[in-house]
Amino acid sequence: YSHESIHYSFAEQLNAIIDAWFVSWLYYWNSEFVLSYLLFAFIGIAALIGLIIRLFKHELDAYYLALYLFILILWPHPGQATRFIYPILFIIIFHAFYTFAYLLRKKTKIKSTIVINIILVIVLSGIVPSLSYTWNRYKSGKEDGYHIYKEFYNIPDYTKARQNAEIQVTMYSDFDKIKKQTNENDRILFPHT
Repeated sequence: YSHESIHYSFAEQLNAIIDAWFVSWLYYWNSEFVLSYLLFAFIGIAALIGLIIRLFKHELDAYYLALYLFILILWPHPGQATRFIYPILFIIIFHAFYTFAYLLRKKTKIKSTIVINIILVIVLSGIVPSLSYTWNRYKSGKEDGYHIYKEFYNIPDYTKARQNAEIQVTMYSDFDKIKKQTNENDRILFPHT
């Protein structure tokens, strides 16, 4: 490998992990910008600060999280980073809360539990729209016994999400045509670009 390709794959994987952080919390619908995006960027930065603080204190959870993230960066799984973020979401949130509590202890006389509860409400306000959207999709009906969920709701880039949605809608249309024109045991070649 050349230095350029290693740098590119590192940057690409780091970008995938950052996208996975946001996708773990948010669904994207009709707009290019979601206010919750800023909220979770703030929480992510706070979590990194908490991780650094706890690493300097030689805390086991910080070593675990740092090693986990290091492995994710070195061992890429294209398009699958989100599923690797889910197991550590609670540790990441803990590190964010730790940062807030740490700063409050250092700078103010406000009880950290009050601020942590306020932050928890803010986090919930960021994820409730996504959860309610998922619930409404769940209640909207079934297709062949399955609830419909489209992966393009998890793509932060609005233009890419629309392109992906168009491709999927076209594919579903193509599959319906194929189903009508072929027998059940026929084999077909379906190139996907």
